[in-house]
Amino acid sequence: MTMFNEAELIRQLEEQRAVIVQRDDEINRLRGDVEMLTVELNNATPSTSDNDNYELTK
Repeated sequence: MTMFNEAELIRQLEEQRAVIVQRDDEINRLRGDVEMLTVELNNATPSTSDNDNYELTK
């Protein structure tokens, strides 16, 4: 393998690594968003027992 080919391969690998790091960061940010939204949704949704009590008092 020539020096040019090695240098080009290294450049391509570094470029791919940078893309992977960006994607990992975005995935982690989205996971945090999903976790936050899940908590908010669980807090906003009445529990099943509350719904049962509501049905019984109608």
